[in-house]
Amino acid sequence: MDRKSQFIGKVTAATTHELKNVLAIIKESIGLMQDIMSLNKAPVANQDKFERTLSRMMHQVTRGVNLSIQLNTFAHVADHDVAEMQITHVINQALFASKRAARLKNVVVECELPQGAIIVNSDPLALQMALFQVLGLIIENVGAGGHIHLKSHGAGKPPIIKIIAEPTDKDRKAIIQKVEASPDWKRLKEWTSEINVRLDIDSDMEGITMVIEKLESDISGSK
Repeated sequence: MDRKSQFIGKVTAATTHELKNVLAIIKESIGLMQDIMSLNKAPVANQDKFERTLSRMMHQVTRGVNLSIQLNTFAHVADHDVAEMQITHVINQALFASKRAARLKNVVVECELPQGAIIVNSDPLALQMALFQVLGLIIENVGAGGHIHLKSHGAGKPPIIKIIAEPTDKDRKAIIQKVEASPDWKRLKEWTSEINVRLDIDSDMEGITMVIEKLESDISGSK
């Protein structure tokens, strides 16, 4: 792993720990204010507004804690050049990274996680980047109101992740043709081949399949 990625990962991990401490203090303060209001028998002016505001604040603190946990997990992706990881972890992190882009485009991204652990041996950062970029291409082309479905399995073969586009007009083929015609698609296929990941357009033009072959340490080291 290059030093820049390691540096960003370490700084991000340290910052998220500090953010969690900040949010913990805010959460305790909100809880204290809620306790004081509940114990105060005298009527408080605009009490309903105060309670609603404190409730919204607590919701946002919880949201911030969850975001910092996800970001901290993502920061540690840069710790190793090649590592074993669960495919569900790869999918969840890619979904986390893609969430805002999907929301801005009014696209729903759903996943069907496999039963049991499926282990892949790959470059953690590069693999998540690859899935993130594939999702980005489909999010960009599926259109507002569209859905994207992720499925994965690894029974008796290299693990795969399948990404299926579901536009509102149900014309999956048109979306995949747009992706395939994008100049980013060819570059992405060439780059992912360096980490033993093969990107294929399904024969029925339903979606894209990522085939994740085992990556040896010496392959990563030669990059």
